[in-house]
Amino acid sequence: MNVLNQVRRQRGLGEGEGVAGGDNETLFSVHRLDTPTSGLLVFAKDADAAGKLQRGFQNRARDRISKEGGDNEEEKAISKFYVAVVSRKLKKKMGVLRGNLVKGRRGSWKLEEKGEDNFAQTNFVDLGSAGGSVGGRRVILMRPITGRTHQLRVTMKSLGGAIVGDERYGSGGGEEGRLLLHACGIRLDLKSMEVRPRGG
Repeated sequence: MNVLNQVRRQRGLGEGEGVAGGDNETLFSVHRLDTPTSGLLVFAKDADAAGKLQRGFQNRARDRISKEGGDNEEEKAISKFYVAVVSRKLKKKMGVLRGNLVKGRRGSWKLEEKGEDNFAQTNFVDLGSAGGSVGGRRVILMRPITGRTHQLRVTMKSLGGAIVGDERYGSGGGEEGRLLLHACGIRLDLKSMEVRPRGG
């Protein structure tokens, strides 16, 4: 079930109605979040804007980063930010983690230094202990430069602190009953993407 249908169902709206309840309102999903991740999503009001934004999300990491670093206009067009609660203090308080994501056992991924077939880069900073912290939990802010499958979850595991509630890369469980990974911010430079709001 797509997000729009789920929102419509929760609001009691029919298939033909828009998310906000308008008779002719149609929203187009621009990007996605992994199933266990909560947070912000971007929708467009018309197909043209949706296409441009989708290309921006798809291209934001493609060909702009090499193993040595670098950036171009796409990096400035879209930036995503996530906050996570991890199980313990990380090996580093802040920095950049670069590596090649390779398929491991049972559908999991792992980060290796060699190779660039599935290159991933994540900037991160430890914001401090989680309020009322149990067992050394920490709050981490992350900015993925690339957008690979399970990238943030693998990054945190590689740094020694799996995300709380991560059943694949951590010990899972936790009293929260879910993965504590949240998409908390998206920066869109619509001017550089040539997407304009309708009607002023």
